[in-house]
Amino acid sequence: MSTALAAEEQRAEAGGLEAAVRGLDSSPRLAQRRFAWLPVTGPGAVHTGLQGRGPSESTSLNGLGELLSSIAVHGVLSPILVEELTDADTGEVHLRLVTGEGRLRCCRIGLREDPDNTYFQRVPAMICPGPLTEEERNAWQLIENLARQDYQPGELASALLLERCAVLATRLTEAGAPVPEADLADTDDPVARWTLLDKTRLRHAPQVGAPWELVLRRLGVSFGPRKARQLVAAFQHLPRELSTDLDAHQIALTTRTGLVRLARDPRQNVAELWTAVKALGRPELLAAATAAAQASAAAIGARAALPPVEQAVEAAVALHDAANAARAEKLSRTDLATTPHPDDDAGHTTVAGGPQDDDSVGADDAREHAGIDPHLVTDVLDRLRELNGELRAGRRPPRYAVGSLQLRLAETTDLLATPAPSQPTTIKEAG
Repeated sequence: MSTALAAEEQRAEAGGLEAAVRGLDSSPRLAQRRFAWLPVTGPGAVHTGLQGRGPSESTSLNGLGELLSSIAVHGVLSPILVEELTDADTGEVHLRLVTGEGRLRCCRIGLREDPDNTYFQRVPAMICPGPLTEEERNAWQLIENLARQDYQPGELASALLLERCAVLATRLTEAGAPVPEADLADTDDPVARWTLLDKTRLRHAPQVGAPWELVLRRLGVSFGPRKARQLVAAFQHLPRELSTDLDAHQIALTTRTGLVRLARDPRQNVAELWTAVKALGRPELLAAATAAAQASAAAIGARAALPPVEQAVEAAVALHDAANAARAEKLSRTDLATTPHPDDDAGHTTVAGGPQDDDSVGADDAREHAGIDPHLVTDVLDRLRELNGELRAGRRPPRYAVGSLQLRLAETTDLLATPAPSQPTTIKEAG
């Protein structure tokens, strides 16, 4: 796929996310949504009511296993949507579920099976005045569906900033401050809208704010304010077209944060650096090229002219290739250490210096793990090292993969601690 086509697709997806956020706050009822923790059963619990359909495959008992396991370990990550209804005859207020049937069913099942697990005792919810129209229900469901996709940093930042604009505009109105509606109507750019609203806040109501905790809750996302600030900072300080192109090439947030730091030096041109990296067809070099450009600028001082960006890219290529060569050499050593020696008896393996006797620890260990391909173990270990490196660098997997990763790692730990079944004894024929 061409870069232009990929960028165009990214713009279309980002537009869908922005449109969904705008749709939320164009509804008077959804705009009044508030966050609350609700009991799963008993007084104050949510009524499911009729939703006009039977349970889908994802909400049937057979389809809830992985979600149930995830909630048991991490709790419900995305709030359910609830509408607040008042009985016309009695005036009694009750809550009816709009979306989140699977999450609520899992909590009810879990509470019955494991009543002491606090994750099953209550559920996070967004509550708004009802009854909601079908269009309003669809607007929220669109947000939920979009939240399940692995959006790129620029797209997420745009949606976050738009929602923060909506929160600040509401709070300014409540404080009696003038909201520049005409100016806001003239621009769809999230950064420009925020700048207008923030200037109004500083001039007329400096005590008013739009806390990130509230913004994130209203969107039903699970990451914290720190990541939200990083996303928006990178989005605000990088040119919009550059941000979109970085999205198209799936450039991580930590790399963009490095670009923002680099751009603070007026001598640096981050767009040129990205163009040079992209020209090589190796976008994965951007982080290393950014670090090389920063190191070069620090070495020559604040007043001297900087070398061409191609020099930083060349340094990144050399560093990247050296790391790949070291990794290949390490894998080669591992392969040699586990390759059967041609002069050994069948079933013996050369490990760190020579063939092992049957009575040695090495032979016992080989028998214990018979059937596991050493290359598979090596590959898994290398992948885990890469994953841990990404995590240490501040990058995170999609939130719906976190629970699955932890469950698989816990299962692997349990299996490793379980004694292996005894292997059948092989009797060699004489001769």
